Amino acid sequence: MNGNDKNVYYKNFIYDVLDLMFLIARNDPNIEKYTRFLTRNDEKLTIRPISPKDDDAVLELYYSLSQETIYFRFFQTKKNVPKSRVRKFTRIDYQKNFALVVENPQKKLIGIGRYIVDEHDEDAAEMSIVIRDDYQRRGIGSILIKYLISIAKEKGIKKIYATVLSDNYKILKTIDKLGFKFQRKLEDGDLRVESDISTLKEEEPLPFD
Repeated sequence: MNGNDKNVYYKNFIYDVLDLMFLIARNDPNIEKYTRFLTRNDEKLTIRPISPKDDDAVLELYYSLSQETIYFRFFQTKKNVPKSRVRKFTRIDYQKNFALVVENPQKKLIGIGRYIVDEHDEDAAEMSIVIRDDYQRRGIGSILIKYLISIAKEKGIKKIYATVLSDNYKILKTIDKLGFKFQRKLEDGDLRVESDISTLKEEEPLPFD
């Protein structure tokens, strides 16, 4: 085995060990308990914590999105995404970094929502979501946001914020209904909205099956 082969071998070995560690964390009953089922338009959807096994499904979801959805969510136009970037997205600690996926009956991902605790303020977290174009306008995004907020509150987070493009009227309308308020305009013209979730009153139970 030459030097290059050894480097590849050790790199793959490290990846395998890390994958095993993340899979063990993902299969913990304390994480699996967040799995829920939701019926929309006579279709049963599964909402569950993201897994290291979702690499290919996350890429498939990304490449299925319209240019508009990608622009509003990622603030850029569509481009190739390296697998290494996806690995960072699917391998999380489920504490300071928590992500849920929405899966249809065909086991295809149709949505992702996540929050990441602010490294400068452990009481605050940044949230983001994306829903596949053909599943938008069904209330799935609102339910996903509400569910993420309930999980964040359970884990002691007091404030949720998000960065939104000023012309993304759909998401601005949605988060306004959910109690998010305009906080400030950023230098590049994007908007920062936030919600003090510690003061939010409990609403009606989410419409899970």
